[in-house]
Amino acid sequence: MNFSTLFHFLGDIKTTGFRFAIYCSLIIGGSRAFAASEPVLTIQNAVKRAIENNPSVRDTREKIQEGKALKGLAISNVLPSINGVGSYTRKKDASNGSNSLFQGQSYNSYSYAIQGTQPLFAWGILPAIEAADQEIAVRKSNIAISARDLTVSVIQSFYQVILNQRSMDTLKRERGVYEQILQTSRYRFKIGRGESLDVLQIETEIAALDPKIVTAGNGVKTSAAQLANLLGDFETKSVTVEGILEAPPILDIDNRVKTLTSSIPEFERQRASIEEMANSKSISASKYWPQLNAVGSWGKTGYKLNSLVDDYATIWSAGVQLTVPIFTGLGSIHDAHVYESRVAQLQIEDVQLRQNVSTDQITAKENLDTAWSVIHFSEITLDLAKKTVADARQKYKTATIDYIRLLTAEQSLLDAEVSFDQAKFNYISALTTYFQKSGYPLETLVQILSEQHA
Repeated sequence: MNFSTLFHFLGDIKTTGFRFAIYCSLIIGGSRAFAASEPVLTIQNAVKRAIENNPSVRDTREKIQEGKALKGLAISNVLPSINGVGSYTRKKDASNGSNSLFQGQSYNSYSYAIQGTQPLFAWGILPAIEAADQEIAVRKSNIAISARDLTVSVIQSFYQVILNQRSMDTLKRERGVYEQILQTSRYRFKIGRGESLDVLQIETEIAALDPKIVTAGNGVKTSAAQLANLLGDFETKSVTVEGILEAPPILDIDNRVKTLTSSIPEFERQRASIEEMANSKSISASKYWPQLNAVGSWGKTGYKLNSLVDDYATIWSAGVQLTVPIFTGLGSIHDAHVYESRVAQLQIEDVQLRQNVSTDQITAKENLDTAWSVIHFSEITLDLAKKTVADARQKYKTATIDYIRLLTAEQSLLDAEVSFDQAKFNYISALTTYFQKSGYPLETLVQILSEQHA
């Protein structure tokens, strides 16, 4: 399998960051290039495409159809059953018997009948239907969980592509600065105001940046491939991503979530599972209870085939049938204990689930606050690094400092830029986790993030 990735970076520097249009062409099993005219993949349509096409969500969605079919099976137990029965028998009675037919000669016997059974009372029929509804509710919760977790992965993968591209471009830009410093150093060495050691040291710094740039480029390709995989559209050979590595301040987020309703699908799934297990107890107990059915049949019988069309050959019956289990080896008692224990286990799991969710929500909020604080301090560090580099570059031109101090300042700026980008990515990731753990709709978060691109 051959992968080839092409990235076009289009952007301008703004106070809020860089705007990216990253064209990732993933070509599988061939060398054909795809044009960059494909619609831009924003954070909104990336999530939409993933939810529509990702196999895990599609599989979970299909299980709802299975659940509806299972409910149909449960309802079918309430409806009558009708069977057609036909028989042919070659018989011979004992010739000395009092009820012997045809004086002991062999004869044919034909019959057909339509038999019907209508359940009148059966313990567990209605609980079976309720259990089917609860199973559907469980599967709907699974869809909500699957779509939510997939959305989280898409958001993080989407911004990982942007972060990796930013890192690669920062390294390339820094390499260009080093090239300018190298030219100055070579000129000074040429006119006798510098040393060859200065030139070699700067060339070494440039050489050290090259593998970092290659590694960053591979990171862009890998993250783009991961995003394409999450989209689940395997016919698509290319992905065009446009976004900005920005998110609203923490105060804006706090004000926004006050208007949102929290919903934890795990709670609904656990509730439905407990109710389903309680109904399963009733279903299992049905075999220990009496069953009452209305039964009937209509048909014809005769000793010649053509007699089956005669009126005198008609037979019918109608009545009720009661089945009462008398002794089942105390199975009903043990069976009840089994399901009572299972319900108790689910209730304990529900308590543990709520405790874990509460802890996760507190942790997610603390991590979000921390991530925002890190952005603030990283921005201060970046501003100081820019001022330091501007001063160092000016003084290096006037030969008032040596190249070592300039390279130190340049490295500090590079580290500060990378750290600031990483801090913004971590904030978006923490914000996504905060929405996930708090049960806020991720559709709202996607809308909030997309507003930053406007």
